[in-house]
Amino acid sequence: MGDDPVSLMDYRRQRRTAGGAMHPSMLADSTTAQAWERILAQIPREERLRYAGLLGEEIHLIDILAFDPDPAVRRCVALHPGLTLRGQWELARDADATIRERLASNPCTEPEVLAVLGRDLDPVGRRSVAAHEATPEDVRRRLSRDKQPMVRAALR
Repeated sequence: MGDDPVSLMDYRRQRRTAGGAMHPSMLADSTTAQAWERILAQIPREERLRYAGLLGEEIHLIDILAFDPDPAVRRCVALHPGLTLRGQWELARDADATIRERLASNPCTEPEVLAVLGRDLDPVGRRSVAAHEATPEDVRRRLSRDKQPMVRAALR
């Protein structure tokens, strides 16, 4: 691809011509994550932010953007209704507490991801898990005994 910035659409076309389809299973390990981060770093930030807000035909790009090196892009992706379980798991491990909190606020976040986020060190994230409709009952019970009043209050 060279050192010039590429667009996500150009990259998708290149993958198709090379015979490789974009599939969530490509996002499996840390080597792949590092490769996506390098690729995404070549794409202009404005374009990555634009794609993070898209719905429709290009929704498959959302999981790829979960690996974006820019936290602003990942913050958008964390709230995206098209984020799949694979992308949710990637963002659940994010070092940025705001990203994890946004993921916990996303109505599409899966119960198993919410269970992990319910153990987050950040009380704002735990509060979002407590308020989420899909939070498993055992996690709700544990959060009802949380040290932070705001977490307990979110269960009501």
